[in-house]
Amino acid sequence: MKISQKLFVLSFSLSLFLITVTSCNDSITPPTKIEPDTTSHDIVWEADTLGDWNSRLNDVWGSSPDNIWAVGWIKDGPWGSNIIHYDGNKWEPFEYYEADLHGIFGLNENDIWAVGSNLILTVFDALIAHYDGTEWKTVHVASGTSRLVNVWASDANNVFAVGFDGVILHFNGTNWTKMNSGTSKNLFDVWGFADNDVYACGGDINNTVENDKPILLHYNGATWKNLIDTTQYDNAYLQSVWGTSSDNIYFSSTFGFNQGNISVGWTSSVVPDDHTEKNRLRGSSSNNIFITGHFGLLLHYNGNTWHRYNEFFSKSYPYGPYLEGIMAFDKKVFIVGTEERSVKGIVYKGTIKN
Repeated sequence: MKISQKLFVLSFSLSLFLITVTSCNDSITPPTKIEPDTTSHDIVWEADTLGDWNSRLNDVWGSSPDNIWAVGWIKDGPWGSNIIHYDGNKWEPFEYYEADLHGIFGLNENDIWAVGSNLILTVFDALIAHYDGTEWKTVHVASGTSRLVNVWASDANNVFAVGFDGVILHFNGTNWTKMNSGTSKNLFDVWGFADNDVYACGGDINNTVENDKPILLHYNGATWKNLIDTTQYDNAYLQSVWGTSSDNIYFSSTFGFNQGNISVGWTSSVVPDDHTEKNRLRGSSSNNIFITGHFGLLLHYNGNTWHRYNEFFSKSYPYGPYLEGIMAFDKKVFIVGTEERSVKGIVYKGTIKN
């Protein structure tokens, strides 16, 4: 099932949402200049619909366009699989059905992590699965810990998983331990650049938009610190965070998009999202960034301009695919989600033209 918290549609616009990080220097200099525009918005799309009715895909990761993994639930007859693999020609399910998986990240083709909640014991505790190049298996279930939503790793000895109620779990190469996040807010995404430079984002979802509060955490190798004054910025929660380096970080709120870093602050960009809730932000470079969302929302930034692919969005609104995970390469991109009408897993495979 989809994360219930993501189904809240807010009635306001945050396209000019600006967040300033307090520092010793009150003046804010512009963030690092973006590279020249080198990526085309012209993308040829193919669609793969996977599974029977009641299937879905939540996230995707790959080491190459010919080695792609997606997680969710691909129903096949009376049963199905939580994990499916693409070899460049076809999709094949793996025999793994122990979890409701929502996030996946790999260091290489033989070291891949997936996170979600346990289904075997029906208590929905946080669950972590791992692929070693041969098989997927559950490696950790955190009893009494809320479900996990996403995962990121700097190396084999530093893996970070985030989830509901401020949960952050860390793997040191031997054991998983719970970190002190300093918050009880739900965390939806995690990304970093080193074991002492990690970001996590999310916010409150308390059934009314008036209570929504954003949070953007940073880990410096010792403690997690909130970079946002939540008394100042109401009515938003941060859905996704990603970047190319510690000097060039992006995050998206329910309706806004921001760029910057913790030393100089954040600047916002107006995106052609039609005030539609966004889910995931990922890219391959500063010239090739994608955002997914509800109703078939798919945005692309080429380093200079934003483009919305109306072939997915306008024809289907207010229905259409619920798009989530993104895996972007220089010339290829994979977008996964759930087809609204057929309730099947959907993969859009894009080839970027020169």
